[in-house]
Amino acid sequence: MGYRYRLIFALGAALLAACSSPEEQAVEGREKARAALVRGERDKALAALSTWANRPGDAPASVIATADLLVWAGEAPRAVWLLEAAVRHHPEHHDLRIALGNAALLVSNPSLASAAAREVPPESEHHLAALMIQAQAEAGLGNLEEALALYQQAEELYPETPEPRLGRIAALLRERRYEEAQAALDEARELFESDAGRARLRRFEITLHTARLEGLSKQRKAGRPVDETAARKALAALERLVAEQPDDLLALQALTRALSQEGRREEAAARVRAAMEADSKA
Repeated sequence: MGYRYRLIFALGAALLAACSSPEEQAVEGREKARAALVRGERDKALAALSTWANRPGDAPASVIATADLLVWAGEAPRAVWLLEAAVRHHPEHHDLRIALGNAALLVSNPSLASAAAREVPPESEHHLAALMIQAQAEAGLGNLEEALALYQQAEELYPETPEPRLGRIAALLRERRYEEAQAALDEARELFESDAGRARLRRFEITLHTARLEGLSKQRKAGRPVDETAARKALAALERLVAEQPDDLLALQALTRALSQEGRREEAAARVRAAMEADSKA
């Protein structure tokens, strides 16, 4: 009886699997892949995705979900191939172009990313994402001014969205254009009212002052002239950030490192001790 029961159960399960739709099977395969990735079992995840990673004609949402899992599994080039083929199958689906642009940026192919995003028209709900991808792609190609222009265009078209302004600040920081980055930060501070938005601005500001002080320190060590006024302002800014939020460890770390670079190691150590004492009493 037990054997017959198991045989009937197995046949029934096989019949149900055969009757399920391709989309249901794809969902099941992705769920298996996701579970495997959570467990760190990459090979099992890829095996679960093997069929669906070669079906660019499937529904766009299904293709994007599969591509996301391929990226998670460390197979971004395969995700790019899948999305490129899917765009050819579904050229009218702008979400596929956005997914392709982001994947292309991951594999350091800014030309492909820009080409994919350029095809998204202004009336599309994905237009902001397309502008952001194009800006990142231009920056990756070394065309900073074009990237900044795209960020500014996005800021003007979507003034309520913080991402374009933050993208422009990040691009300026990467190019060590500190004065312009500071001006953009000051503008953004008046626009960002949420705690989350202001927290992101703090991170950029800490990065700005840290990078500026590190650059000045290198100049000093090399025996080159140093703008000491700029150094004092950057250090004072870090001190202000720590005073505003004493429990911000990133700001404290940046300040103590800057103090050490300035030769004020005792003061840096005192700051660390004070923070540890305050934490122990909390």
